[in-house]
Amino acid sequence: MTELLLIADDLTGALDGSVAFAAAGVEVYPLAGVFPNADELRLGARIVAVNAATRHLAPEAAATTVFALVRTAREAGVRVVLKKTDSALRGNVGAELAAAREAWGGATHFVPAYPELGRVTREGVHYVDGVPVGESPFGRDPFEPVRHSVVRDVIASQTPVETCSVAAGAEAPEAFEGICVYDAATQGEVDAIASRLLADGPVLIAGCAGLAAGVARALGVSELPLAGLPQGNVAVVCGSVNPVSVVQCAYARAAGVPEWTVSEEQKKDSRWAGSPEFSEFAHDVVASWETRPLSVVDASAYTPAPDGASPAPAVRDQVAANLGALSLAVARAHTRADGYLFVMGGDVLLALVEAARVRTLKILGEVTTGVVASELVVDGVPVNVISKSGGFGEPDLFLRVSERLAASFAAA
Repeated sequence: MTELLLIADDLTGALDGSVAFAAAGVEVYPLAGVFPNADELRLGARIVAVNAATRHLAPEAAATTVFALVRTAREAGVRVVLKKTDSALRGNVGAELAAAREAWGGATHFVPAYPELGRVTREGVHYVDGVPVGESPFGRDPFEPVRHSVVRDVIASQTPVETCSVAAGAEAPEAFEGICVYDAATQGEVDAIASRLLADGPVLIAGCAGLAAGVARALGVSELPLAGLPQGNVAVVCGSVNPVSVVQCAYARAAGVPEWTVSEEQKKDSRWAGSPEFSEFAHDVVASWETRPLSVVDASAYTPAPDGASPAPAVRDQVAANLGALSLAVARAHTRADGYLFVMGGDVLLALVEAARVRTLKILGEVTTGVVASELVVDGVPVNVISKSGGFGEPDLFLRVSERLAASFAAA
């Protein structure tokens, strides 16, 4: 029977939230609308993760999806529902927490901190690397800027449900049935909160991968053995336009890593994926992937609109479709039995999974904090995929991942 159901708003979130439970065996449902029913949860894996794909939906639609999933979990007798949220508070956080609370009953316990990535919450304010989140690069995100730094304000922008702030080391008010926002500045504080909450029986909790790690420790999953990651060369397809991702691509380029650039025009062109130019591009990337420890496709090009408006959904979907098609073409043409395709950008990863018609993913483990390796099957052949969201990591991340994983092949 499923003990814990994790509900994420995008695919990278489902994966980085699940990796803490990899040793227990995690079944990940990556596609929107392909969700387990109550009977499947009663007979399912101990840990099940779902990509609800609500990040870009209107708040009302996101709430409807989350409500249905939480209600199904409650009907199935799932002990813990973990509403996975973005570590920088992007997306429909307030609407989804309120919907989860309505479906579950009682309070929602929200722990936004992920200290290992510099995300901490003090006196109700959420910080990214010491900067209030609304003043950080996430406040300037071209697709989903975070307008508030006070967590209660983020929630209140989408729901009237009452919230309360819980200081580090304190407990939520007795009989409170709104949304409890917990301060935490260290992983130890996150772990302590998770341990207290799980001791009280069935519970609805919310937070990012930092909380997932704490829950895994509270459930004893972290003590289970986990196989090591296999070695293989790494090919990066960076579809994230976050400034952090742009810097990571530039660092790799300056270090002499083989790199191919996808222009903004190519990303937006509905004809590009069917062109001879596209096929030649994919062929060249594969040739490098098979012979070099690290290769990078930089598709981070983005020109903001003069008025600061976000791109139209149709444009965003076309970009994701093109980069997903490129990722699939590279995966299909790869002839080695090893190697990792490092896909950055949740929309791009989802487009790859949709194009490959993958129903479930197998979590392999964590390469480094927030960077997850998983296995998907393309045309009957297993392909190792690395994923992460765009907004974190040091400039040399690609090189460090390559050093951790790459096999020693002679350069072409």
